[in-house]
Amino acid sequence: MNITYDKLTDILSIDLAKGRYEVSRKITDGIIVDVTKQGKVLGIEILDASETIQSFNPARLMSGWEQNNSRIVA
Repeated sequence: MNITYDKLTDILSIDLAKGRYEVSRKITDGIIVDVTKQGKVLGIEILDASETIQSFNPARLMSGWEQNNSRIVA
């Protein structure tokens, strides 16, 4: 799993598995899920993360994330 947060676009990306996705499904206005042909979820994108996730605080992301292969993009 790899988690990336882009400060400029306010997008939180969660890559759950590697592979080729067939379709991106819009779950809500701010959440998109990438799915394979077999229905396996490969990734989740949360648009406007600081607004979509009520308790989301980008400033706290770095604590503990280093060991999880996660990063913040400036």
